[in-house]
Amino acid sequence: MRCYICVLCEYKESQEWEKLYTYEELDSHIMTTHPQWRLCKGCRELITKLDYDEEKGWCGLCVYVCLDCMDTEKYPEGI
Repeated sequence: MRCYICVLCEYKESQEWEKLYTYEELDSHIMTTHPQWRLCKGCRELITKLDYDEEKGWCGLCVYVCLDCMDTEKYPEGI
């Protein structure tokens, strides 16, 4: 099982900066403790809540990659 730390708590030198989380725990922690931030559904990188809401949970790079793979001119055989 992978463990994650909250880089936002680490940056603020919070008392919780050394705490380890599973991905699900980290996602929940960020939503409650840092409401202006979210984790991308694809790459799990931090993105702003505004970007998260705009792209429905995905960062710009993940949207670009996904849209790229659906380009029928570039990949006529499909996925």
